[in-house]
Amino acid sequence: MSDPLDPSAPFNIASLMTDMANKYAKRLAVVTKKNLDCLSRQAITYAELDNDSSFLASRLLDDGLKPGDRVVVMVPCNPDFFVVIFGLFKAGLVPVMVDPGMGLKR
Repeated sequence: MSDPLDPSAPFNIASLMTDMANKYAKRLAVVTKKNLDCLSRQAITYAELDNDSSFLASRLLDDGLKPGDRVVVMVPCNPDFFVVIFGLFKAGLVPVMVDPGMGLKR
C-alpha cells in the first residue's frame, strides 16, 4: 500500500480492504439485519469481501472497462453493495450512485 500521507503517491482506498482481509480474514466486515442479498447472505467476512470484489474487478476489466470509466451503481445497501463498490475501486472505475428506491422512471 502507498503512503496515504504522501500526496504525490498514488493511492487506492481498496488497498485498505486487502489489508483488512489479510489481518482479519474471518471477521465480519458487513452485517445486515434484514433483506437478504442476491447470494442469500446477511453477513460477509473481510476475506469474502476482498475475494469477491477482486473477482468482480477482474471481470469488469476483462470485459473491456478501463480505469477512469464511470459505472452506474443501482444496488440496494446489503453485502453485495460493498462487493460492487470495492470491486469498482479495485478496478479504478468511478461509481455513479443511484438510489434503487427511486425506480427506473426517475
